[in-house]
Amino acid sequence: MATVPWVIAAIVVFDVVVVVAIVRGVSFSTFKPLAKAYPPVDPIPGAKVRKCQSFSFGLINLGFSVRVTLDEACVHLAAEPWARWIGLRPVSIPRDRIEATGSRRSPLIGHTLRIETGTRVPITARGPRWLWEAVSEAAT
Repeated sequence: MATVPWVIAAIVVFDVVVVVAIVRGVSFSTFKPLAKAYPPVDPIPGAKVRKCQSFSFGLINLGFSVRVTLDEACVHLAAEPWARWIGLRPVSIPRDRIEATGSRRSPLIGHTLRIETGTRVPITARGPRWLWEAVSEAAT
């Protein structure tokens, strides 16, 4: 068999491994403060669940890849099954640690959420409007 197809296949496999390693590394560095500060807890029965929600955390854009469960105490974030390979750890963020910033905008534009993690720098995320509205209503 010719050597060229084996070389091409090796390059493709190597590229896939490198891309997965980079994406997981960025994901771990972005979510480590969240996962460390807010380990997952079970949602309260009757919590509101929304699947396939879009979020953006720094360099990572998680379009339609996050499952959000909202109860009176916490906002629970977990990766959808097809997005678990990126290493997103489930977290349960207390609602009093999330602040809705900015103003209400179009449903197609991410709304800014400021998440306190107990470190000097809070995490800024962009998420769905319904969550931004729920957080801003709870603050008032």
